[in-house]
Amino acid sequence: MKGFSLSVLLFVTVIFIGCGGDQKGESDSQLEQAKALQNENDILCRQAADKLTVIFAGELKEELMKAMSTGGSVGAIEVCRIKAPKISQIFSINGVKIRRVAERYRNLDNRATVWQLEIMAEFKDTLTAPEFIGEWTRSDTAEVYHYYKPIYTQPICLNCHGGLQTLSPGVIDAVRKYYPNDKATGFKVGELRGMFMVEIEWPTGEGYAEEIVDFEM
Repeated sequence: MKGFSLSVLLFVTVIFIGCGGDQKGESDSQLEQAKALQNENDILCRQAADKLTVIFAGELKEELMKAMSTGGSVGAIEVCRIKAPKISQIFSINGVKIRRVAERYRNLDNRATVWQLEIMAEFKDTLTAPEFIGEWTRSDTAEVYHYYKPIYTQPICLNCHGGLQTLSPGVIDAVRKYYPNDKATGFKVGELRGMFMVEIEWPTGEGYAEEIVDFEM
């Protein structure tokens, strides 16, 4: 019953009423059950998405620190170019997807769409920005939970994303080599640099979402 969608339950409730179910208490009870179930699904998806972004960010940071300890900031460029997409692919399975998008992107694959930019705008003012944004989209064939979490510029990010005058020549050369249309420099600490996006197909991704929530970090 847990994986049953709210839209289906609401549909069943409407049919029940339309077919002569004249006991208002029973129809109200079914509607309340549907709302409670949807709230439960919201909580699961939100917890799974939030934890997945923490795991993803932790894996990426670990790889960046390893690379920088041996190859400096140029090594970090290689991590973001090669390993970051692989990390995303590893976790994007079983009805769940995670990726990063940005307005000032480095990798073209991470370029934010118009509607993603509208969401990112909610995160720009750090004094009023929400911790995350979660929403459902529904169609006749699918239900998807969407989760968005801001990525703010940390001091370590400036090694590759700071002002051009502060970047090492090796970093500038690597960026020009691999990303000739780069737009991801000139950031300051605390500035919005992009956002995580998690999509959970429902109920396809329910089992994986539960595994993520239960995962011991």
